[in-house]
Amino acid sequence: MAIAVVWTRALAPLPTADPAAVNALATRIAQLWPDVAPADLAAPPDLAYTVVDANGRIVARGPGPVVTSELQAVRAGAATVTIVVDGARVGQLFVIDPAAAAVDDRSRAIATLASLALIAAALALIALALWLHVRVLRPFGRLRGFAAAVAAGDLDAPLAMDRRQVFGAFTEAFDLLRTELRAARAAEAESPPSVPPPRCSP
Repeated sequence: MAIAVVWTRALAPLPTADPAAVNALATRIAQLWPDVAPADLAAPPDLAYTVVDANGRIVARGPGPVVTSELQAVRAGAATVTIVVDGARVGQLFVIDPAAAAVDDRSRAIATLASLALIAAALALIALALWLHVRVLRPFGRLRGFAAAVAAGDLDAPLAMDRRQVFGAFTEAFDLLRTELRAARAAEAESPPSVPPPRCSP
């Protein structure tokens, strides 16, 4: 009886478990085929493996997750060892890389941190937008409305002053300008009208 084991990686790396132990396990599976019993395999106790036949039925398995197809092997980061007896592919041995779980956990942690960073950045942008609206845009709008009212001649237009705002100094300057305009207008109203000098006839 000719037996062979063929390592195939697909998209998954070879397991970090001892390759010699995995090869010995695959060879033993091929020797015992089709009567494979976990007790007869003498696999390392911490080796996560699954043996399936050509139809995908589980023949034997070790500790850890069960992998029964190439797709699951890729998702679980498991390497695939094809069992060949007398030139025929009779089954597969899937060996899960013990480092794959750690990589998955690390990837999830990185994804979580990246998500939290994006949320924090979005909240910071929202807070900045609110601050700009309250401290810059709204006071500027009030100041612009006040300037338009003064330009139209309304020197009694209300003007809220808040020195803590960005435009606090400008607000104070506008209020001073309004006071000066009001004083100039009052002085103009109190001064007697000027009489033009009489015109001399030639």
